[in-house]
Amino acid sequence: MFQLWKARRGRKSILATLAPFIEGSEARLGRIPATAWHNAYVLGFLSMLASLEARITLEGSLSSLALGLIQAETIAALSGESASVHGEEILTLSMEDDPQFLSGCNQAVSFHAALQRSYRAFVEPGRSAEWKSDMPYLQDDLDALWREMFEEKVMSLS
Repeated sequence: MFQLWKARRGRKSILATLAPFIEGSEARLGRIPATAWHNAYVLGFLSMLASLEARITLEGSLSSLALGLIQAETIAALSGESASVHGEEILTLSMEDDPQFLSGCNQAVSFHAALQRSYRAFVEPGRSAEWKSDMPYLQDDLDALWREMFEEKVMSLS
């Protein structure tokens, strides 16, 4: 039961992080097509982002069931679709070592690292304003990275 509570808490935190990026994409692209939410790259990218963010947010071990729940429910909440369908797709693509899924996962690792550097630049005490301005991935750069890693892929699916 504790793992389910952690999964819910993790999903809420992840949605708070990802929703502004998705909303920005929808403002620029219009509604994200339903096919994008089932694309192997997009599923790999978003499910890995959910996993990485959950591990940091929840600061502890998660069962594979809880992690799978976080991944599927995060994508379901962003897409407005069923978590069970996304969970099954993620599991299948992962087990098959789908190259596009793995590419999305790898890109998510890079995006998440940039997200963490950007976050630390704003919250670490004792950092000067000059140091913060030298950070390579502040918000404008982070938005550009999101457009490159997520939006360009979604646009290529249309």
